[in-house]
Amino acid sequence: MKSKKLVVIYAVLAVIGCYPFFVNADERQPKDIENEKLTQDKKALAVFNDLMAVMEETTEIATKTRMNADWVPGIVTVLKGSDLEAQGFRTVKEALATTPGMAVAPFGENDLIVRGVGKFVSGKLKMLVNGISVTDIIVGLSNTAMLMPIESIERIEVIRGTGAVMYGENAYTGVVNIITRKEGTRLFGQLGSFTTRQGGGVMSYANTEKALNMSLNLAGFDTQGGKIQSGLDTLAALHQPGSYSPNTIHDKEASKSGIFTLDYQNTSLVAQYLQRTEFLPFGVKNILPPSQNSNRLTSTQYSLEAKQKFQISSAFQTSLHLGGLVTEISADNMYVAPFPAVIQPLFGPGVVANNFGRENRLYGGIDSSWRGWNNHLITINIDYASTKVRDSWQEVNVDPTTNAPLVAKNRYPSMIKNNIFRDNAGIVIEDKFEFSNQTSMTTGLRYDHYSDVGNSLNPRVALVFQPAEHHILKAQFSTAFRPPTFMEMYSVSGLALGNQNLKPETIRTYEASYIYRNSDIVGRATLFHSNLNRLISLINNLYQNTNGANMNGVELELEKSLTSHIKFNANLSYVKTKDLTTGIEIANSANWLSNIGLVYQPNHDYLLNLHYGYIGDRNREVNDPRNLLGSNNTFDLTGSIFNLWTKGLAMRVGIKNLLNSNIRLPAPANTYPGDYPRAGREWWMGMVYDF
Repeated sequence: MKSKKLVVIYAVLAVIGCYPFFVNADERQPKDIENEKLTQDKKALAVFNDLMAVMEETTEIATKTRMNADWVPGIVTVLKGSDLEAQGFRTVKEALATTPGMAVAPFGENDLIVRGVGKFVSGKLKMLVNGISVTDIIVGLSNTAMLMPIESIERIEVIRGTGAVMYGENAYTGVVNIITRKEGTRLFGQLGSFTTRQGGGVMSYANTEKALNMSLNLAGFDTQGGKIQSGLDTLAALHQPGSYSPNTIHDKEASKSGIFTLDYQNTSLVAQYLQRTEFLPFGVKNILPPSQNSNRLTSTQYSLEAKQKFQISSAFQTSLHLGGLVTEISADNMYVAPFPAVIQPLFGPGVVANNFGRENRLYGGIDSSWRGWNNHLITINIDYASTKVRDSWQEVNVDPTTNAPLVAKNRYPSMIKNNIFRDNAGIVIEDKFEFSNQTSMTTGLRYDHYSDVGNSLNPRVALVFQPAEHHILKAQFSTAFRPPTFMEMYSVSGLALGNQNLKPETIRTYEASYIYRNSDIVGRATLFHSNLNRLISLINNLYQNTNGANMNGVELELEKSLTSHIKFNANLSYVKTKDLTTGIEIANSANWLSNIGLVYQPNHDYLLNLHYGYIGDRNREVNDPRNLLGSNNTFDLTGSIFNLWTKGLAMRVGIKNLLNSNIRLPAPANTYPGDYPRAGREWWMGMVYDF
């Protein structure tokens, strides 16, 4: 049934993609067709030139005003969708994992580790899609957009480091804004190993005379996952009965998205639907489940935002925005523990639970900027949000009070209380002062008030200085915070009790960077130091604030055109962490990360890309007697043909993990002795048609 649904979806997308040909088939004159071909030739040549050139990128993420990325406060990375496509990155998660300082996290945790930090129920990396926050407050997940296909993405903007002054809560170790495609018409699809499929399309309409733009962006991703030999789970490793390991498992996951945008003069409307489904193949508690359909976690989000801009004068402009976001988190068939063998014929293999929670958020704000004071840009932002948990419940086949087994699941109140809420209001005042064309200083202060966890005050001071042509120096001090999630504060589960006395996590970050840029090379070097305070951890089944941690590191980047047809890019990251509670490095973090890419494009119709990724040895927990988990080395190869058979049609073929390296992610102490293995080599093939 599922495959039939996918066939129907792809058929609908194909009709959508061909729509322009059907509606105007009789009206297209030979001259129109000739002009269209010339336009497509120019587009192909422009893409070729962009890939081979060292481009200056603009961004809005650092200041909410469009600026050159090298001149904004802090450290910003801009990933262009067309570049990511050519380099063979298939999803947002794959692209972000190549950003300096970022790495894929273990199963059951958030999708990314940033500068050595990242744990489940984290919320330390704030995710935005088209400027709308998708980080929930129930458990702090930011994963609904991680599997969006790159073909539906215009660009990804990343703040490496704190971003609280502009983005408030959860902009702790970084901020990611995913901007989807809103122009042109395209249809795309892809097939690959492990029954991996993705597809989608973009439609747009523009009327320049009326200043009207509309777009619809649809995408889907689905994989059954490669065959993985699980190794011994917690029960088997501790010689306890009831284990289903070792066994063959699959890391299945899926994603859906639908985004509609409407811009009319100074009014805009964005409606978004995002869904991410993943299975926890190694078990909720690192106990292997009896069925591959167990442990399904789904996050679904619906959002609607309206914005109105006002140009009061040439020096003063303001905008109002109002929106709503609904997040639904469901955990289905979560296998917790086995029953004794003697009662399994009557009650089933073990404790199985379904959990559901819905989070409703209403928010609004005013963003204003004023240039009336000489060489100053004054920004004032006011935000308000109200978040509430509704319709939260759990279904489980044991009595929660006696733990007596039941023949069928009964519904009980959820492990998170119903009708809990959080109201918060924040105000930002920031001044960007240009001393000269070569020097600017940005100072900002953000104040937030929370109805349940008190107040937070976060400053930012940044300096950008160009001592000579081609050279830029930057320095920044900033702080950020992360309020406790609803689960951390209000959970009533005996395995993870909430604590209403928790204080928000805070972080202080110092950064300095040097940028060298000329016509065919750009290099960046960044030094950073961060103090993380009052980190929230689960200790003896109770969420508590701990002493915190320190991070020190360096990030190096290089991008160079070797010839008019060959381009080289690389980054190298080193981070040294220290958990102040345990006295050792943060668990699961790697000291060294690196990515190297080589693009060869003999002309604008052919391209070959080779990518090398390296993740160094991963650190262990304080009570883990195992040696450090060894490094990962992967090579990915992608070939592209543009204007295949007809103008605008591109085909890409790629191989991931070309040398079939043994890739493993770190498992906690006393669980899987051999850690979490990943699937090996995989191939894929995709088509994109731009009309």
